[in-house]
Amino acid sequence: MHSVNISEYFEEFKALKIKNKNKPVLYWFELISSLNNEAIREKYIGYREPMKKNFKDKAYRNTSSYKSKYDDNSKTLYVGKVEKDFWGRLVTHLGYAQSIKTAGMQLYHWYNIDSFGKLKLNYIEFDNNMKDSILILDKQIEIAKD
Repeated sequence: MHSVNISEYFEEFKALKIKNKNKPVLYWFELISSLNNEAIREKYIGYREPMKKNFKDKAYRNTSSYKSKYDDNSKTLYVGKVEKDFWGRLVTHLGYAQSIKTAGMQLYHWYNIDSFGKLKLNYIEFDNNMKDSILILDKQIEIAKD
């Protein structure tokens, strides 16, 4: 089991300057210094698949699904959306969620910056009356990156 004191990273998280976390947000992780997509994909699958259904494993963490097809030249690692609490969603993707049952990329547990390069987080915050629209935009970004 991995245990990390996230308070060590508090200043880095704070630097993200995520202001209004209770609005709908469309976000994506972008590869900024690597296009080693095949190796990244293999590493994620290798992390995810052995524990996918093994809830009793001490290392278990619920992970995001992945597409069967992908563009080896894409710089987009993951596209997501959230209607509220973007901060909580981000913490889960980074791999620091309090609950192991909350699905996310769990980047801390498998993504190696030295091997795969740095990641950039992009996000667009919407007014609350647009929360139904982010599903459409999420799908459009998914289609555009394929």
